[in-house]
Amino acid sequence: MPNLNFGQAPNLGAASSFVYFTADGAFNVTGASTVTGDVGNDVGDFIGFPPGTLLGNIHHADPVTAQAKIDLLAAYGYMSTITCGQVIGTPLGGGTILTPNVYCYGGAAALNGDLTLDGQNDPNALFIFKIGGAFATDFNSHIFLINSASLCNVYWQIGGEFAVHGTSVFRGTVIANGAIHLTETATLLGRGLSVEGAIDLTDNIVTIGLQPTASTITAGGPTTFDIGGSVILSGNIGGTWSNGATTPSITVTTSGDYFVTNTTDCVSVSSNHILVTVLPLCYGIPTLSEWGLIILSLLLLALGIVFIRRRQYSFALAGGADATEGRKSLFIPRSFFPILAVLFSFALLGFAGFMTLGNSLPPRDMIGTLISCVVLAYILQLLGAFRKK
Repeated sequence: MPNLNFGQAPNLGAASSFVYFTADGAFNVTGASTVTGDVGNDVGDFIGFPPGTLLGNIHHADPVTAQAKIDLLAAYGYMSTITCGQVIGTPLGGGTILTPNVYCYGGAAALNGDLTLDGQNDPNALFIFKIGGAFATDFNSHIFLINSASLCNVYWQIGGEFAVHGTSVFRGTVIANGAIHLTETATLLGRGLSVEGAIDLTDNIVTIGLQPTASTITAGGPTTFDIGGSVILSGNIGGTWSNGATTPSITVTTSGDYFVTNTTDCVSVSSNHILVTVLPLCYGIPTLSEWGLIILSLLLLALGIVFIRRRQYSFALAGGADATEGRKSLFIPRSFFPILAVLFSFALLGFAGFMTLGNSLPPRDMIGTLISCVVLAYILQLLGAFRKK
């Protein structure tokens, strides 16, 4: 027996939202059928609902069906490449119990009586059936699922016409290369999908569950920021974020494509996508505004030094009067540090207010602002010295 895993299941893509669909063929409903899920066709006439009851949407020759057709053909082709785990040499049914595997039948086949699929207590147990020709059930034939076997993980590739006859209950997703017929009172719990052929309903029940409502997610701030920043994404209603979280909102600090997947039964839909980009830190490359601040600071500093030299100020490490020459210092701690404390206080209050509004502040902007405070404090203490002179 091969090592099966859920990854071998075909990806239905846009076709996964349909419970009954044909890529190329007529769609016809007669009688009081009840269908839960989306239905449609891409090529051919569509007749139905009414008659019948539909809990879902109708798609006929629109962009949704066009994409579903492409994805369905790809899924059928993928199933053709799956290696058989066991070749079936006898008719299906008759009380047979099968465990997870890939089962192949070389030609046309039939389901006579009951067939039980045993998941062996594994909710991800996968059953794949590859039928080489037409496939039909006898009257009052059933497929049962036991021990955690899931309807979502049962797939049938049928190389011809598929028919479920009266009072039978069939389970699983059928991808047929031919027409699909459900005769009176037959039930399909799963999907009936045809890559080419007419499909019809006659007083039947078909269901795989309603398509869930997709979440709409939004960003609480810029989605491009430097390392150390973040953005809050919100809007998840009962789904799972692409990073695995299930909370209504998430705080994102890394680059990526973020979205929410909502799932009901075997049907999944995705929300809109939000791309988050985290920029690398570039401390050696100032921004245009930072260059402007640097140049202005240097000009002010140069002017201050020129004026002080003219007034015979000395460049000393400590403040106060020079007892020997009667000159004053360019650095006056008793003026510089109080001014710096005030500027730092205003800067920190600005940081807090900016982030309280939900914005992110890159670390280099914080560092640049604090350095600017130091330069400005130095210039202000020089101006204070001029005034006292």
